Amino acid sequence: MNGILICNKEVGEGKAINTRAEIREELVEKKSLFLNTGNQFVGNTDNHLTGYCTIDPLLPYVRRLLELVNMMVDPFIEDGVEAILSAGVGAIPLGHLAANVLIERTGRDVHAAFTERVESKKQAITRYGSVGAIAGRKLLVIDGIVNTTSTGSGLIDIGRELGCDVRGMSSIVANRGASTKSLSVRKFFSLTDMEYDVFTPEECADHGPCSERWPMVVDPSLGHGDRFQKQHPEYMGDFVTILPPEIPVNS
Repeated sequence: MNGILICNKEVGEGKAINTRAEIREELVEKKSLFLNTGNQFVGNTDNHLTGYCTIDPLLPYVRRLLELVNMMVDPFIEDGVEAILSAGVGAIPLGHLAANVLIERTGRDVHAAFTERVESKKQAITRYGSVGAIAGRKLLVIDGIVNTTSTGSGLIDIGRELGCDVRGMSSIVANRGASTKSLSVRKFFSLTDMEYDVFTPEECADHGPCSERWPMVVDPSLGHGDRFQKQHPEYMGDFVTILPPEIPVNS
């Protein structure tokens, strides 16, 4: 299963944005999703990407975030979920909101824990008390974005190492290739999807965007192109910023 449950709930003066296409467009409008820009980005695992997604611009909008989280947990309401594991740092609010939604909708006592990055490509639960809170429980894994599936698979592995019965994984957005098979999980759900190419640094230099001198995005909020710039000042492509200056809404 990899889709969205359509909801006709009224939100403010209009209807909730619920279809996969509508949610994708919402991400683009909020500067969360960048596709077909002609630029490249560097992700959290140092891979080079022809697009980029971050849930950071969504996080201040708690009411909308709660609507999205309700849709994220819908397919798992009947799965007896007792604990949530999310990826730090961006998905921590999603995980705790998901636990609260499940508490309210099922009456179960649902615990929530999160991981933190301890190495370039490795996540671990580091906060005292969190391991015992979720160990051996029926677990739902939550993340904002599933890109190469390495983070998602890592979260699922952590849950299984703790003796959890991993009931599935849910995300706001997933790149092509993310599936129950690629994640080795019985159920995977995303609210919308995206499609862009992912290259290792070596692949990028050999036959990817770097070999064609694509501009590198260096906005600190959009990956780690700024770090690439410091490490590779000799890069022959341009270094660019694409985010407009942030203007206070009430100014």
